[in-house]
Amino acid sequence: MSNRVLKFENCEFENIFDKEFNTATLHFFGDIDREFPIELPLQANLSKINLYLKNLRLLNSAGIKNFILLMEFFNKKRIKVSFHECPPSFILQCSSVMEMVTPQRVVKSLFLPYINEENNEEILILQNASDLNLENFSDERNHEGTELSFNHNPKLFLNFLTYQNK
Repeated sequence: MSNRVLKFENCEFENIFDKEFNTATLHFFGDIDREFPIELPLQANLSKINLYLKNLRLLNSAGIKNFILLMEFFNKKRIKVSFHECPPSFILQCSSVMEMVTPQRVVKSLFLPYINEENNEEILILQNASDLNLENFSDERNHEGTELSFNHNPKLFLNFLTYQNK
């Protein structure tokens, strides 16, 4: 395995390359905005990217355009992309913009936003996308037994599932 950091104006990627499986794990830090790169200098023969988005700070419309261009760059190189630890702002865009998620670009895990009704605090719960079911989606309870209400319309928030499961 080899490590390197790819730095750009408003973001950086920590790139961990696994030569045995031709896979890159990219930990993203920063903003997806108009300065977001539309290409990345990656290893040859790369077949898969695991993109971790937990440290995404900002996502705007210019960034979404550039993000889709980067995903198309990966698609031309036949690189499959899995998104991990996706924040709600990213998931909302995935559910609104069909080009963000496809069968070749899938959300593997995401933070679901809940509200603790007792103190009006937002709580993010990490969930595997494969465990989500739009038909049986329900509220949660925290470790103290307090009911947590989902902070969005589940069908709209999780609409990306229909794009990646085609």
